[in-house]
Amino acid sequence: MEGISTVSANEDDSLPSESEMDSFLLDLGMPSGTIENLTYFGKLEIFNTVDEDAVFDGYTEEDVYLPEENDGDISLFSIPKSQLQLKVSGFKNSDGTYSIYPSFIWKTKNRLRNDTFSFVLDNNNWTTVAGNVGLNIHMVNATPGITDKFYYDRPSSSSYSGHRFQIPQNHGKTNHKHYEGHAHFKAKSKKSKVDKRIILSYGNDTTSSGNLSYSVSIGIFSVSYSGGGKNLRTTSETLSW
Repeated sequence: MEGISTVSANEDDSLPSESEMDSFLLDLGMPSGTIENLTYFGKLEIFNTVDEDAVFDGYTEEDVYLPEENDGDISLFSIPKSQLQLKVSGFKNSDGTYSIYPSFIWKTKNRLRNDTFSFVLDNNNWTTVAGNVGLNIHMVNATPGITDKFYYDRPSSSSYSGHRFQIPQNHGKTNHKHYEGHAHFKAKSKKSKVDKRIILSYGNDTTSSGNLSYSVSIGIFSVSYSGGGKNLRTTSETLSW
């Protein structure tokens, strides 16, 4: 894997309180109703990385809804509906760039090793800002207050309009009660009218060993998978912040 990662066994005791982050986000112009829809770690990602002069630009979330079994074979290869939630927030910076925050939240127990989280903008309308991207994954056990964390400070691969993170086989090996991943990156619009669409894509390796061989390609406003067969479940959703 090309991306560099650091691992922390437990969260830092000096983390900000949720009320502190709520006030911070309100000052950036985020509506209180939107703040309520963010998890603690979703707020933390923004709190730690957003520009001081940023202004809230939008938010959306979506549960994954895919065909049932009787609608065709796609259900055998796709993440079942309502198991995974995808979110994105956007902020406009004074230098003309945008800070964008894609997130995934598993709503069921799941292993993450060898999974892939990708996000891509329309290459015709955007270009990413080099060097400003990362992904935090938090694994919350059934025991309250026991939380592990993985941080990836470089994507596995990138294009001019998107990034892909593939989780190493030795990470996320346990079926934790709750997993969530929160990424950040910057991009600059090529046009005066801002296109707020983004594709969030997730590939889940369902093998017990987590060593399934598959490839992911970030195209022009698309994410495609090859290989993996029935042991790879995937979803790609277009959201707008």
